Amino acid sequence: MIQAGVSGSVSVSFRKYNGDPANLSYRGGSVQQRDAFVGDACTGEEIDQFSIALDGLTRSRVNVQQRTMLHPGYRDDVLVAFPGPVIYCIVANDSTAGQTAQSFAQAFLVDAAKQHMPKSVRSAIVDDLSDDVIGLDAFVAHDSLLDVEIDNRQTLGFDTIIVEDAPKNEFVVGDLELSPGKLPKLVKASEFELGRVDRTLTLGNVEEWTLAAFTEGHPFHKHVNPVQIGSSIDPDTGIDVSKFDSGSVYAGLSGQWKDTVFLPTNLFGAPYVVTIRTHYRRYIGTFVLHCHILDHEDFGMMQVLEVKMPTAPGAGGHGAHGH
Repeated sequence: MIQAGVSGSVSVSFRKYNGDPANLSYRGGSVQQRDAFVGDACTGEEIDQFSIALDGLTRSRVNVQQRTMLHPGYRDDVLVAFPGPVIYCIVANDSTAGQTAQSFAQAFLVDAAKQHMPKSVRSAIVDDLSDDVIGLDAFVAHDSLLDVEIDNRQTLGFDTIIVEDAPKNEFVVGDLELSPGKLPKLVKASEFELGRVDRTLTLGNVEEWTLAAFTEGHPFHKHVNPVQIGSSIDPDTGIDVSKFDSGSVYAGLSGQWKDTVFLPTNLFGAPYVVTIRTHYRRYIGTFVLHCHILDHEDFGMMQVLEVKMPTAPGAGGHGAHGH
């Protein structure tokens, strides 16, 4: 499932259709009419989804979820085992009810591994898939960076600044001012400028980035080099909600690789503080990072990054305008 980035976030679930089959043809109507139809006809329990990859990057283990949260730019590859040959609804809602189909999905994956995996790795893969959490370590393309020494740290924040009596608002990217026990502040913020390199990076380096969005949530997307989620700290509780047992829609992301990371805020616009790690292993040259809400990107919420060889002047530092 892919969210193309042209609207807000959507939570997707699958439910058994219990309505009259004669009423299946789509009829346009108001939001209230569509909600009423779903409430009357799509009343079956939600079906478990088994997430195996995020943004095309294989998870280290299968994540079982009754709903898939798709923020702008997100992709989630899921397996769904439908219990029977009946009609199902694909629904955007907030319900968390569901029935487990883990044993069916697990048996399907184990059987596929026994048939198709090379003999040299077959036993290890089957053992991983047979574990309670359905491990996928053999398919993860990148080694974890969470326990390795880092070479540099970066901070980044997104914000939409409301400008009265102007043709458009300002869509800015900046650094974060971090103080222990306090929420981050956005500093040195500006819109995209053609021809300016905002951050200079060093080939071979491992970096830790601290990210936050202000006023409203923004999906962070960085080209070329995927990122590994370290943590996502709730501003209200100070708890890392990216852990598997957090009960949050961000649960299960800690340690996973992505190339788009949603940066949420609470109801009052206070930012969650997200840490990621990334490394620059193969490519030199310029590329961009940006908000994956397309009109935000087009209006200036974007920066240019350049990866240089370790001996190049300015490698590992910030761009010319102070980032």
